[in-house]
Amino acid sequence: MSTRVINQKCGHQFAYFKPLNRNKGCNLIELMIVIAIIALLTTLAIPSYSNYIDRKDNALARIDIDGIEQAILRFSVTTGRLPDNLTMLGMNNLLAPWGQPYEHLNHDAVQGNGKFRKFKGEVPLNSDDDLYSINKNGASNGPLTAATSKDDLSVRPMAHLSGSVLTMTQLILAALARINN
Repeated sequence: MSTRVINQKCGHQFAYFKPLNRNKGCNLIELMIVIAIIALLTTLAIPSYSNYIDRKDNALARIDIDGIEQAILRFSVTTGRLPDNLTMLGMNNLLAPWGQPYEHLNHDAVQGNGKFRKFKGEVPLNSDDDLYSINKNGASNGPLTAATSKDDLSVRPMAHLSGSVLTMTQLILAALARINN
């Protein structure tokens, strides 16, 4: 049975049908469609979210490394040499966002082969020191081309971008110290 109602204001006819006797709830096909849609959205969202987290962690690690670079530069200016490791800077317990420690190796302080990373297995990455963070996999080998080293976050300290940066900084600070005294 159906009932017809005429809207008196605009003259349109609307039909309202009496609902059939159905069980309230979902049948199996409807439930499977909903689950398939949720699964599809999840497979699209998880990799995107994971990529976002990786980019955020790398950005935070770069901020940490910038701070370490500043501390290395201050130490170098005050003492006239590079720190042997992060312990000399009071940063030995500093961890990257993924839980791995930051590494700073002074070439002059390390005896023997040390843990220096090299480009293509032969040439040291930096001539004076090496500042980097072992990435999430927790492993790093000497050559940067090794599979375990490709995800390391590395940077060359500011004091060594050019050979004269440290000397010029020392001269400027010495001149400022003379002016203040």
